[in-house]
Amino acid sequence: MDTVILVKIESLHARMVEPEGMKLNFQGRNISTGPIVAHLDESAPVPANCGMLNLNTGRIRLHWSVIVTMPFSADAFVAGFVDKEDSPTMKITFEEEGCVDDDDSGFDAVGPGKIAPGSLLSKVTVPKQPNYVEYIPSGKGKEKERMTATLARGETARCNFLPKSYLDLTLPKSLGGGNQRLHLTGGFFLVPVMTLKQPKNSNM
Repeated sequence: MDTVILVKIESLHARMVEPEGMKLNFQGRNISTGPIVAHLDESAPVPANCGMLNLNTGRIRLHWSVIVTMPFSADAFVAGFVDKEDSPTMKITFEEEGCVDDDDSGFDAVGPGKIAPGSLLSKVTVPKQPNYVEYIPSGKGKEKERMTATLARGETARCNFLPKSYLDLTLPKSLGGGNQRLHLTGGFFLVPVMTLKQPKNSNM
């Protein structure tokens, strides 16, 4: 039997590194969205912002649901470019899978994202978001402590996105078309909720 830890994702603070954000052709004008930031959608139902970590195989699976904000949305609304059907908050879900690093200092996970219908940028697609995550030990004398050991003890693990983390975007023709890549910075906490036993060779 494999030991699997159910975790909850908490306190996400993330932004895109590029200050200009996404570059769009909107209403016939070339514009930039400006800084893009994200936080967890606390209203999203389970399994949103939850995950599973297999201590035997090192496999990790995360389900994210985030709310994205950017100055462009407010400016577009004031300018009268936003119709009622495009006015809801921009929400994105991610389904990511990956594996704990060989030295147990973090994990890599990748998966596609999906922007919820209704927002101004809902026709933008997210084919891939690779997250390269570094575990940050807390407290004195814990420099050698590793992520799985912390979670297995029932303690919270602080995680940061490494600079090589990024988000790939594909724009529809109505917004200028083409592909763009934005890099991600910030961090979050993994909070262990429950430990389970699963048969070996399961999908986790």
